[in-house]
Amino acid sequence: MTSFFDVEEGSNKSLIGELFGDNKKRSKTTFDDLLSNISSNNDQEKSLAKGGITNQKQAFQSSDLNLSLPSQTRKNPINKDLLTGLERNAGTESSDTLDELFQTNKIKSNKSTKSVNFANALFNNSSSNVSNTIATNKPILNNNKSISSTQDINDEHVKMLEQTISLLKKEISSLKYDIRSTQDEAEEWKTMYEKLQKKYTKDINDLKESHEHQLEEINIEHKKELKHQIEVIEKEAQIKAIKETDNEHFNELKKQLEKAFFTIDTLKNELNFVTDSFKEYQENTRNIFKEQLELQQEQFGEEAKIRTTEKQDIEHLYRNLKIIYEEQKRLLQIERSRLEEDRRKLRTDIEHFKKTQLEILDKIENQKIELEKLKANFLTKQHDLLVRVMNERSYIEEENQKFQMQKSMDISRIRSEAEVLEKYAREIENARIFLEDARIKYEQKNQKLNEIEKILLTECVKLEKIKIKMNDNYEEDFNTLENLEDDYF
Repeated sequence: MTSFFDVEEGSNKSLIGELFGDNKKRSKTTFDDLLSNISSNNDQEKSLAKGGITNQKQAFQSSDLNLSLPSQTRKNPINKDLLTGLERNAGTESSDTLDELFQTNKIKSNKSTKSVNFANALFNNSSSNVSNTIATNKPILNNNKSISSTQDINDEHVKMLEQTISLLKKEISSLKYDIRSTQDEAEEWKTMYEKLQKKYTKDINDLKESHEHQLEEINIEHKKELKHQIEVIEKEAQIKAIKETDNEHFNELKKQLEKAFFTIDTLKNELNFVTDSFKEYQENTRNIFKEQLELQQEQFGEEAKIRTTEKQDIEHLYRNLKIIYEEQKRLLQIERSRLEEDRRKLRTDIEHFKKTQLEILDKIENQKIELEKLKANFLTKQHDLLVRVMNERSYIEEENQKFQMQKSMDISRIRSEAEVLEKYAREIENARIFLEDARIKYEQKNQKLNEIEKILLTECVKLEKIKIKMNDNYEEDFNTLENLEDDYF
């Protein structure tokens, strides 16, 4: 059998369960656990913000190391992840705080309902008020910290953008300096090329003049050699003419001697004929003829002596002429050998001169080819450098345009992020106000619960008293019934 107290206790439990939830379904979480959850969420937000800042710093450092700016032209995924994490954390935080706030009415333990010590209740109320104030201040501080961290991130992003702008300006100035230096080098190369061209033209003119001068000297020497050879040939002709004249004189003398011998023979024949024919007359006239013959023989002897002396003189002259001829011939051979040697030297000199001339011309041609190559290489290098400068300029302009576009996009994104953060701040402020209202309502409900506990305690005391009375009455009734049964049976 169930007593009235049990029925009343079950009805009271059902009433309390309907008001504040079933005691069996309630967990042991309190408002302090709610504050710890909020602080843990804020710590998670701080860690996420710090992780986002470090990741963003690493990304900007890697972008500064690369110096190519393709990563800066893109959207920053770290900021997106950070903002999405903040949005999720803020949304989950607001939803969790509201859910946990409304669940705290259901998760009060049985110990608090059965406690009778009012001092402990007041102490718990004061501690709960202090923890509530701390909890209300913590999300505000954490929100301020998150806003300040996002502002620091934005400031760092702006600083990094300014640093990249300064780096780009430095690169542009360095490129301008390189272009100026290349232009100065081009001017120096032009002046050097003009100087070299002037020098080579001067050297070529000097070589031409020296070549012409050497040709003139060679022509003069050749003319002198020709004159000398003509003189030698004339001397040889004179010697031959003298020799021919001497031979003619000798032949004439020989002819005269032959004529004389012939005349002698004829005279002998005539004399023989005269002697034969005119023996008588010859005998008569022999003495006369003899005298005449003696005279003639004397004359002929004298003439023969004269002729022999002349012949000796002629032979001596011939020998002298022959010696002179041999001497002249030897001199002519020496002169010819000297001329041949001079000709050979002249030929060797001419060949050497031609070789040197060809070598000089080859050197000049090679130098011209090298100059052309250097000129072509210089022009190609200058053209490549100009093309590279133009490409770099166009690339810098494109990067500047991309940077400006990225800057405008970043500014618009930062503005949108600031608007979102302001929106989140307003939502957090509204949540704080809502939490304050919920706290007030919770305190009011807690006061009501305390009053209900007091009422329940008084009712429990009354019920105990009634139970005792009813037990006494029940025992009396039971005893009376037993007595009646005993009496009846």
